Formats: sequence, C-alpha cells, structure tokens
Amino acid sequence: MTSTTLGTLGKRPEKPIFVRVRPYLTATHRWIGVVVCLYFVIWFISGLVLMYVRFPAMSVEDKQATLTPINWSQVVIGPGEILRRASLSDYPREIWLEMSSGEPIYRLVDWEYERFGYSALTGEKITGVSAEKALKVVQSNLGTAGATIEHANLDSDQWTVTGYWDKKRPFHRIAVNDDQGSEYYVSVATGEIVLDTRRWERFWNYLGAIPHWIYFAFVRADTVLWFWVVIALSGVGIVSATSGLILGISRLRVRNRYGGTRISPFVGWMKWHHVAGITGGVFLFLWIVTGLLSMYPGGFLEQRVITRAEHENYADHTAPDFPTVRFDELTRREIDARTLHFVWLGGAPWIVTDQGMHGANFLNPETGAADVVPDKHLFAAGSSIMPDAELVFSERLPEGDEYWHTAFTVKKVPVLRVGFDDPADTWFHIDPDSGQLIGILDKIGRVDRWANVGIHDVDLHFLHKHRPLWDIVVWIMMLAGLFISASAVFLGVKRLLFTSRKIQRHREIEIRRMDGGSAASAAGHAGR
Repeated sequence: MTSTTLGTLGKRPEKPIFVRVRPYLTATHRWIGVVVCLYFVIWFISGLVLMYVRFPAMSVEDKQATLTPINWSQVVIGPGEILRRASLSDYPREIWLEMSSGEPIYRLVDWEYERFGYSALTGEKITGVSAEKALKVVQSNLGTAGATIEHANLDSDQWTVTGYWDKKRPFHRIAVNDDQGSEYYVSVATGEIVLDTRRWERFWNYLGAIPHWIYFAFVRADTVLWFWVVIALSGVGIVSATSGLILGISRLRVRNRYGGTRISPFVGWMKWHHVAGITGGVFLFLWIVTGLLSMYPGGFLEQRVITRAEHENYADHTAPDFPTVRFDELTRREIDARTLHFVWLGGAPWIVTDQGMHGANFLNPETGAADVVPDKHLFAAGSSIMPDAELVFSERLPEGDEYWHTAFTVKKVPVLRVGFDDPADTWFHIDPDSGQLIGILDKIGRVDRWANVGIHDVDLHFLHKHRPLWDIVVWIMMLAGLFISASAVFLGVKRLLFTSRKIQRHREIEIRRMDGGSAASAAGHAGR
C-alpha cells in the first residue's frame, strides 16, 4: 500500500456541501422566521380584509354624488374665454364644468397636474378657499346643513398621506355628522371636493390596507423611508421563505419514509409546519417576491404612462381654445348634467356629459344636440396616437379580458383597444362613452400584469367572472399562508422559551458549581 493511499485512508470523508451548510441555513430560517413571520401573520390577516375594503379613494360615482345638476342660466362665460384668462400656452390636460356651492365652476388641470378653478359666472380665478367657504360647498352640494369644520388647512393625515395628493394640498376636512361618520376633503386651492371617507371604511383600513401596505402615516409620509422599509421586510421574507423551502424539501421522504410510513421526520406542530410549508410555501414565496416587485425597484417591470405627446396626437389639437358653446340650447333641451367636459377628439371639439361608470353623452358644442361618436371615428383618432408606428389591430371589448377587467381597480367596460407595431407592442385603451384615452399596456406592462398583479392579487379575469370562485381560491391560499406563518411564530416562541430555560439551567448549575467550589475551598482552609 502506498503512502498516498495511507494518507487518503487517514482523512475523514468530506461532507457534501449542503450537509455543511444546512446548520447555518436552519439557524437563519429559525431565527429570522421568529421575527418576520409575526409580520407575515399580520400581512395575511390584513390581506383578507383588503380583499373587500380598499384604501379610501373617490370613485367617479362618489364624485358625481357630491355634485348638483348644472344651472345653465348661471353659466355666463364660456370655456374659450376661461382658457384665455388662464393664459395657457397649450390646451390643458382636462377642463370641465361643475356646480360648487350653487355656482358653476370651471376646473382645469394642466400638464404638470396643477389644478385651477374659475367662476363661470364672473370669470374670477378661485384662490385660497377658506374653511367657511369649504363648509358651504359641502352643505350646498350635499344638502347637509349639520356639517361642521373638522380640520382647517390640513396638509396631510392618514387618508391623504401619499404623494398622489401633493397637487391638491392643503385641505379643509368637513364632517357631515351623519350616521356613517362621513368626512369630506375640500381642496384649499380650488374649493373642489376631492375625497370622502366613512367611519366603517376608516376602521377596516386600520385592520387592512394600513398594516398590509405599511401605510402608517409616520412611515408613509416619508416616501424614501417607506420604500426601504417595504424592500427590507420583503427581502428578509424572501430569505426566510427560500431557506424554509430548501430545508423542507430536503427533509421530505416520499419513498424511503421515516419509520416506514412518515414523509416527515417531525411530530406535532413541527410536522404540520413542515408539511404546510412545502404545500403552501411556493405560494408564500411567490407572494413575497411579487410584493417586492410591486414596489418596482429600479423601475423594474414598471409600466410607463401615456405621454403628453400621445394625448395630443389623439386629440389632434393643442391650441388653448374651444368654440362658443350654446348654453342656451342646453337650457332649452333640459340637459341634466353634473359635469361637462370639453374635449378634442381627432381634431373635432366635443362636450361630454359624465355619467360615471354608467356611460356618457356626447353633445355638439355649437348646437347643444346629443350626438354619437361611432367606434370607427375613435379608432381613426386612435390610429394617430403613435405616428411613427403602424396600427395593427383595433377591437371593442364588451366585458374586458385578462389584460383589462374590473378587480381591485375599477376598469371601464366596454372599452376600445388599439395596438401598434412599435418595439414595445403598445396597446391603448379608449372609453367609447367619453372618447378619452384611459389606459396603456406594452410588453413590460403585460409581463407585470402576470408576474406581479396576476400572482400577488390572484387577479384572474376567469375567477372574477365566476365569483365566489375567486373568493374561495384566495381564502384557501391566504389561510395556508397564515397557518405557515402562525405555526412558525408558535414554534419560534417555543424555541425561544426553551433556549431561555436552557440558559437559565446552565446558569444555575454554574452558580451551584461555583458555590460548591467556594465551600470546599473554605473547608480546606479551615482544616489547615
């Protein structure tokens, strides 16, 4: 036998790398899980609430409910004159007419999302609406004489904490003092009612959206802080879920079973955590990863917005003007409208009376007569959105599809879709009732729709069409994730208590040993 052979026999066989790594993986999973799974429990419970109660936002229907029919006899100044007084260089992003505290008001939003208000009676610009004026707006528009000022000149609170509200701040918060605890937010800049909340809505959000999205005001007010808190929690959660899956699968025996019958080596709660972690752990892992992706770190998978140029190409008009509107004809025809939008479509001016999600009516601005804009005209306008690309398809979706449907975010249906052959294969969506561009979806957006929204929210058109099938599927998945997380917390606490008792026993033994040693030493000295 050679010396080389003898040297080889003398060495211990090297353990596989996974066997060497497993103790560290186990420790990582065990101790990270104690902390992160506690928040996972909160995430899953709040997710169940979030399925049915969303964060407060003013829908089109809610907005319509805060308005009264326009009094045509008070509309003295037309939109063209208002545009001139606003000194705009281009046609604004939006301009519409509505009633506010018994007076017709033009609302304008420019391309920087700045908001302006002008009186249709006097032409004066609305600036710095007082709390008393805001109170009158709510009392008049909603017929609530008992309304009171809850908070004047409010810059931000729990329900207006996101950056979405930056162009509308500050607010006057008006309490209606009804049975539902309704509160309305009026923009100081324009006197426009921009948000409403209810007592039940606020209550359930403290159990739903706020803990789920980490929308606690002291965190969410700082966008950078909030972003990194979510990223950090998601990252730690991914480590915990990944290590759990690896360990769980490595301990699973389907053929050479433990004791001849058991696929898991564990008993009690540990066994159930092991089995549930394998069956539901994949969903847990995907849910955490897609939650991280929903933050679009570094812009990854983030869908772009419709550009100003695309809006203007579709309108085929950029000058800040609008033809004279025959408001007298609207009076004669007894047009009942709460909002009146002034738009350009394919180079033609139109008035659109907004009926919310229930549709809209086109009016001819020169005659005041109701009219219809056929789909083919909207498709023709849509074909000009991207002049450097070819229109490859146009279609009407009566009920939507997997890329356009009503789930957590309300989508207008029916909808028109036009698609182009640009490098991103971009689709645009058009509201056939108002003629407005209301959505964009390109390659990145379609991938995001499946990789993020589709998985994280189980946002599948098929399931939503057959509710309560969607509810059943989501509840099963959520309860599985909740069980995995709750069992992890239980086992973690149990481990902590066991470790604490073990440390305590070691201390007691050490104290007795030291005391015994001291006594023996004392006896030795005494015998001398």
